[in-house]
Amino acid sequence: MLEDGVVVKYGLADRAHENEFFRYFARSVKAYFDKKGIPALLMGMPECKVDSRLQIDALLITDKTLTIIDFKDYGGTLMLPDEASFRRGPWETADGIVVKGGSSPNPFYQTGLQRERLVRILETFCRNLSSFNPRFVSTMVCFAKTMNVQGSIPGNVRSYFHIADENTFLEKLFDVVSAGREDAGLLSGKFLNTFDGKVFGSTDYDLEINPALLGIERTQPLQNEPPESSQEAPAQNEKIRSFLEGDSSVLIVTGAVGTNKAQIAPVIREESFRAGFSSARVFALSNRVKRNLGSTIDEVESLYATIFDFSGTHIDDTGMRVVPVAPRVEHDPFSDCDENDTVARRHIYIIYESQLVTDSGRTGEMIQFGSGHLLSDLFEYTGIKEEGCEDKIVFVGDKFQLGFGSWSESCLNEAWYGDSFTVETLELPDVQNPTGIQEACLQIANAIRQGRTTNLVLEETDQVRICDSSLERGLLENASMDHLRHKVLAYTNRQACGLNEYIKTRILGNGRLVAPGDIIVFQNQTYAYPSERYQSYGSVSQFDDMEPRRIENGETGKVVAIDTNESNWLVLEEQVSKEEAPIRLTLVNADVHLDSSRISEVYRVPFILEALQSDGPDLNLMQETTLKVHLTRLFAEYMKAHPFEGSKHFKEMMESGEYAINAAGQYRDPKDGRYLTIYEKRYRDEIEREMQGSSSEYARWLNAAHIKFGWCMTVHKAISSEYDEITFSTKFEGGRRNAGYFRFLYTGISRAKGRVNLVRWEPVSPFEKTEFGVIEQQAGHSAKKPVVLVSTMDSVSADVRNLVETSLTSEMAIADTKSVRYQEIYEIAQGDKSFKAIFDYGNDGKVKLPRYAKGDKELFESFRDSVCGSFVPSSIGAGGQMSWLYDILSRDIVDDCELAIVSSSNYRDVLAIRRHGASVEIQVDYKKDGAISGFKAVAGDIALFSEVVREICEYYAMSNPDMSLWV
Repeated sequence: MLEDGVVVKYGLADRAHENEFFRYFARSVKAYFDKKGIPALLMGMPECKVDSRLQIDALLITDKTLTIIDFKDYGGTLMLPDEASFRRGPWETADGIVVKGGSSPNPFYQTGLQRERLVRILETFCRNLSSFNPRFVSTMVCFAKTMNVQGSIPGNVRSYFHIADENTFLEKLFDVVSAGREDAGLLSGKFLNTFDGKVFGSTDYDLEINPALLGIERTQPLQNEPPESSQEAPAQNEKIRSFLEGDSSVLIVTGAVGTNKAQIAPVIREESFRAGFSSARVFALSNRVKRNLGSTIDEVESLYATIFDFSGTHIDDTGMRVVPVAPRVEHDPFSDCDENDTVARRHIYIIYESQLVTDSGRTGEMIQFGSGHLLSDLFEYTGIKEEGCEDKIVFVGDKFQLGFGSWSESCLNEAWYGDSFTVETLELPDVQNPTGIQEACLQIANAIRQGRTTNLVLEETDQVRICDSSLERGLLENASMDHLRHKVLAYTNRQACGLNEYIKTRILGNGRLVAPGDIIVFQNQTYAYPSERYQSYGSVSQFDDMEPRRIENGETGKVVAIDTNESNWLVLEEQVSKEEAPIRLTLVNADVHLDSSRISEVYRVPFILEALQSDGPDLNLMQETTLKVHLTRLFAEYMKAHPFEGSKHFKEMMESGEYAINAAGQYRDPKDGRYLTIYEKRYRDEIEREMQGSSSEYARWLNAAHIKFGWCMTVHKAISSEYDEITFSTKFEGGRRNAGYFRFLYTGISRAKGRVNLVRWEPVSPFEKTEFGVIEQQAGHSAKKPVVLVSTMDSVSADVRNLVETSLTSEMAIADTKSVRYQEIYEIAQGDKSFKAIFDYGNDGKVKLPRYAKGDKELFESFRDSVCGSFVPSSIGAGGQMSWLYDILSRDIVDDCELAIVSSSNYRDVLAIRRHGASVEIQVDYKKDGAISGFKAVAGDIALFSEVVREICEYYAMSNPDMSLWV
């Protein structure tokens, strides 16, 4: 029994207002219940260890009652739905505000789901620990503000469902706990040791915190800027509404960095409940993404924990650990109170970070989830492919980020679905006022959109810093001191290992071997128990019978201690190939504090030393084979010592007669002799669970962690994480002028929330492999005259006259003009002097520089120079594939110039550039991807051409070519 009145414990809240109201709630409950002499345990936001989907705001446990309490931050007047639609009808205030119920249509249905899940947990894990009937679990929706309720709760659920607000929750709770039942032993140590230990996790809670006593002064709180309102929102909502009401099964929602994709889920939920869906569940692929989304979206669930059955994990014949797809369970809230609910249920599944959801095979890491094809497993779990299924799925992702596997098998690729589904798409508009980081990402995204991955020049902003090599050590020092805030990212595992080694040996100076204080990242999913070293003196951990902690792939932590006594190390040496040296694997114990766990929690983690020391991402093929062979051998030895013939399953098989004996005397499935009988499979599953849960050598190797040092990691490993600051090594193995490199840059830069430091950054240039030079005229051929105007045969006369009038000085005047075939002839006079000039052109409308016919030659040359200065460019936009590059040349690279496209053909353009009276024609040869293979002067001023080339090289940070032979 709890003899000290109300004990308050606490887990972790996603939102600040939940923390604030729970403190007020907890103080009130403790004060009133202590006054009344009612012992109780109040748990705020407890972490459910056996079902991550069960997310409860508060649990109040007395000796005979257990109440789920869900906080809602609303006030006003609540209009309850009528009895007929109470289960799924919307809750709205008199002001028209919808009171949300997370992934459920309303708070009643939401708390009913919580109750149903808790009932199943009590029946499974707490059976016979008390006399409490799990079906007596009650629920309460508690408003954090004053809420007047209009309408009533149906009588069949009134005993188990309650509504209260900030003024009435104490009297409502007192009524609940005072109900006339006998004590059920819910506050006994027998029950609580399991319930608040194995089932839920929580820590002691401070009801009174006085900042002044801690020497902390109150500062003005920061005002959060409201999110941008999108003019496209009505159209987006209509698209979502149309999808929900239509026949399509899949909606693909994509958006670049900054598009606030998290706001889509509440809209989909609201519209889906209006359309009659029973649930709208939101999923994240990792706990990191789940935590990020949890601050803005209610009830975010883990996709892997939902669709895969970890309790059914088994080892296949190759030694691979396989986690099967979980059976889909249809929850029926308050079914024990209302047996008349026959409404067909429709569900919608919303998957975030969907760029990581692919049908590409993913095995390795000694574990396989489902079939190894996540997208197929997701459709199997949801049953959306089944005939008559009306459920729907929404994939929300960023198609510019790196994913896993091939784009052709990505869930964001509409083509993957073929004729299997009718698929709809929704692309969110780019953010209107991007930050410096978002601006860099959008620049990269636009290049991918347009297929122009041969050109990228990033500029420094307040958030994007292009770093000189002299800053590199300082950045690593900063990252090594605060790994939670500042992370170093690289492309290859080899480079990440090299940078981590530099930090260890040159900055921290603690050697190459793992040592206390080192930061590590897990490369596989594993399980670990609390370390006995950090328990209180005299404590025996075996009395706790603790469940192991599942550590996710990608989690990080700090090494607290390392077992340096080599006699304690477990060594495996195997001759896998006669041609190769024996493969050695070493198992070493380390005590690790996980970054995601509480400060006091330290776990004993056995890790494979060779995986840490390798330059690869994990064990190599030979090492993995060695481990699988050893596990298979250990399992076979255990089976030999515990034969199937001596088990209860064998006895059941013999009694049933459901077996066949093959020529080798082996028991096999009577319907298919290739397979074991169902009885032997059950026996093997039982043995596997027994061996995995023991402290045997088999369990130690099976659960061995594959770790790497974690100050620096690959972009792929950091793909679901965000940090205040990123130092980003932009070096890339392979070509850089492709979408893969651009996605690598985009993903790495977007991991930063505050600042990104680009290390060894070089602009991506279409001139990277360009041959610069001058095309020499062949002997006997006169130099080609530059083109001054590009026109059409219909308007060439008018265009030439406009050019001439623009080129005349104030003293010059047109004395005569004449048009003949392919010539415009002008007589120009100035005082008593005059000359005749001829403009030649061809069928293509290209007008050449005027040639002298007769008259005053000096006056003609003055006019010709003026024509060059009055250059009339053609439309750059008419230049075809490379017009975007010519825009950059004229706008950003070659200052104070005029540029025109003289001619354009397949993969070859001729440009004319004019500056300060000088002109040059340049032949530009390019490839299909937009890379420039040749950039050569064909006519005109070579000095100007050299200036243009120098300015191109300066803009793209390239070395100047040898120009000495151009003169």
